[in-house]
Amino acid sequence: MKITTKIGDEGMTNLLGGRRVSKSCTFVELIGQLDELQSILGWCKVSVSEKSTHEALEKIQEDLYKMMCFFANGSKYLGGVEFLGEADLRFLEEGIEGRQKSIENLHGFVRPGNTEVEARMGIARTVCRRVEREFVRASEETPEIVTKYLNRLSDFLFVLGQEAEIC
Repeated sequence: MKITTKIGDEGMTNLLGGRRVSKSCTFVELIGQLDELQSILGWCKVSVSEKSTHEALEKIQEDLYKMMCFFANGSKYLGGVEFLGEADLRFLEEGIEGRQKSIENLHGFVRPGNTEVEARMGIARTVCRRVEREFVRASEETPEIVTKYLNRLSDFLFVLGQEAEIC
């Protein structure tokens, strides 16, 4: 596989299917922000020791990959790649509910940074919120499930950070 192709040297890139678009295209921006979030989640994943948290972060990375495929295909469903659904939202909601202990005594704003894991989760959460805002700006092209998912995901990341704080 050749890494340097020089195809993007003039500010253009290919979406799946070969359509050429500017690197400033909304789809490319959304894919890039999802890629950034996915990378940060990988950074979080290597810092957690709890197997269920590690597996949850892997599942979330897979979900973000599905979103990236959707937008890389020009906001069309890609054959062979299952898109997000209600089960994915439930996964996040159940994850939040199952970890409620970590936030039941919370009264006010939280200043991240008491543990390395909490700080990393805080970065992931704030990047997720930024990605969510970008998707809302592109709302004409964004399926509702995406903004719901990102909203739940930022809550889930907050809870994971607080859980790491009390461990």
